[in-house]
Amino acid sequence: MTNPDLAGAVVHAFGAKLPIPNKSDIARVCRKRIEQAKKLIDAELQNQELLKMVGIQPDNANLSASILSQIRPQIFSKEPYHQQKMMWLSELLDTDEMMFADKEMREFIGAMIDRHQQEMTLGLMQIQQDQSTAGIIANLPMLLGEQAMNQQNQAMVEEQQQAQMAQQQQQAAQNEQALQMKQQEADIAEKSASAQRQHEETQGKVAHDRALQLKAMDVLAQAEKPVAKAS
Repeated sequence: MTNPDLAGAVVHAFGAKLPIPNKSDIARVCRKRIEQAKKLIDAELQNQELLKMVGIQPDNANLSASILSQIRPQIFSKEPYHQQKMMWLSELLDTDEMMFADKEMREFIGAMIDRHQQEMTLGLMQIQQDQSTAGIIANLPMLLGEQAMNQQNQAMVEEQQQAQMAQQQQQAAQNEQALQMKQQEADIAEKSASAQRQHEETQGKVAHDRALQLKAMDVLAQAEKPVAKAS
């Protein structure tokens, strides 16, 4: 709830005790900074008048930032109620006090609003980062468990792949061995057939030669018979 008065009324009506400041608490903190800024701006403007007297034209482009850096306490990202303080300062610009104030003072109020916005954003980012870090730390055992499980699953997959590869290599070796055995059997069969053919050819040649010898002997025997009759 960004309206301090409404928040205070709700808390009071229900008798709750919540860390919600009322408007006077917000005003007290902002007023401390504004009072310091008034004195610093007055002193700076007096110094600028002296500079003008000697012909030096002052540059106020960074005056608000310079004054803002000198006030105490500094606007800090971890201080509470940035949204309420920005609302209070915005409303202050519409009051007679600031509507007719010096330009430098109004610009300083605007610089305060901008700084509260920046620091609030920075604080929210830091909170989100802290929550994210806390969440990671809280979930670290689970994350580590998942990581270990993933590593175990990966190891199992790799082991299965290696076993499958070994099985494929073994099957390939067995197939190669079977092919070699078949080739050896084919070579033996070819050699045996070749030896058989050679044997048969040899036997045929021997039979042929034997037949020629018998025929020759028969021719000689026939040739000798007439000679025997003549004597």
